[in-house]
Amino acid sequence: MGGILTQTNDTKCYILNTPRDLQPTSVRRSNFQGDTLTAGSVITEPQLFTGMHDMEKRHIDTWTKINYFVVEDMSLDLNFTLNIQQYNNWGYQTNGSFDGLVGALQRQEVDLGATGMLFKADRMMVMDYIGETYHFRATILFRQPSLASVTNIFLQPFSSGVWMCALIMFSIKVVALTVEMKLEWQCQKDGNCRKMRHLKPKKDPNDWGEVVMMVIGAVCQQGFYSPPSSLSARITFLVLWMASLFLFTSYAANVVALLQTPSHLVQSLSDLIKVPMEVGIQDVIYNRVYFRETTDSLAKELYHTKIEPYHERAYYNAVEGMQRVQKGLFAFQVEHTIGYKVISETFTVEEKCGLGNVELIRTPLLGIPIARDSPYKEILSQKLLHLREVGVLDRTFKQWVPQKPSCTNSHHSTSRQFVSIGLEELWSSFSLLWAGAIAALSLLFLENLIRTYSRKRKRFHKFMH
Repeated sequence: MGGILTQTNDTKCYILNTPRDLQPTSVRRSNFQGDTLTAGSVITEPQLFTGMHDMEKRHIDTWTKINYFVVEDMSLDLNFTLNIQQYNNWGYQTNGSFDGLVGALQRQEVDLGATGMLFKADRMMVMDYIGETYHFRATILFRQPSLASVTNIFLQPFSSGVWMCALIMFSIKVVALTVEMKLEWQCQKDGNCRKMRHLKPKKDPNDWGEVVMMVIGAVCQQGFYSPPSSLSARITFLVLWMASLFLFTSYAANVVALLQTPSHLVQSLSDLIKVPMEVGIQDVIYNRVYFRETTDSLAKELYHTKIEPYHERAYYNAVEGMQRVQKGLFAFQVEHTIGYKVISETFTVEEKCGLGNVELIRTPLLGIPIARDSPYKEILSQKLLHLREVGVLDRTFKQWVPQKPSCTNSHHSTSRQFVSIGLEELWSSFSLLWAGAIAALSLLFLENLIRTYSRKRKRFHKFMH
């Protein structure tokens, strides 16, 4: 059989020393005997890149790194050496040929890619894929607009039923106080009330506006210059004050909570297009290509309405974009790996809790590319499947990809950070104040105009007679 039988000294066991060419095919193909394979890797930020194994900067070219480790694990298992060639982009078609890594694979300059790559029909015409690795995610991150910026929070504390009941109660109080103060005034005027004879008769309460102002003063916890004197009216007034106190306390507490509550207005890409929020894009080449090639109608609408008008000013590096997100009313499309890292390091607990995200680029799993008709494709595909089944890919992903930051923090579990209230939150109250001031000045001008007209008319009639 071409083998060599050897008997050991201590036992009668025979060992068959088989040459490599007589070993089973599966055994021979699982050992590349130290051969060197040229692999291409894509580094998009070479000025920040410090090596594949630098955990301090794992957010730099994360998808390249974690896919590189998959290829590195295959090289260790299959006993081959990697000769890494660096490229600045994955490869895009121009005038019928590809640049970047895809172009190198097309020209057979490299054997495979040590990076993940999106599955695209034009690429599959010039190269193959070993298999799928990780799900690429690039989402739009933003802080949800404050509730005050999208709605009138001063109408939110109570339901419509509570508002209606309060209005009915105050209307009843106006009628009751009007009747009671009318009787009180009549009693004082006739001198029939012994306990109130020493009091000067009050103004005729037929002017119900005075009673309305009294009820409004009680509701706003401001009082009134002329409280009632009779026992029945005082009891009515006391009940009005107690009910107003409870309503006012509940209302004020709810307003304070709503001032610091983010809304949940933006839940989809269409919501983001509608709200008055600026949008920025991470300045990487695949984002520009995506908006140029996408067929998604919502993505196109977002691009034409909120990105294209700003030209290059709509593109930011990841850190600058996330800093603008932190300030609010700004949405930034970014790889969630670097986005989550910046959030974990710089955002407060309240800012983390108010974060929202919308998925923009919906892509399948990334794949590891290989030269077309490569003799290594089948064995590498089997090894990649094995690494996935035994959990190596999952372990690498959890080790290198930052997880979504939690909005809970042990340092802030017992106290919340102070949140400043700006003009945006109080705009509706200031609007009411200005509207009241304008209405008051308008009425004052109208009253003076009518009074002046009345005086002149009287003088004219007196002169005529």
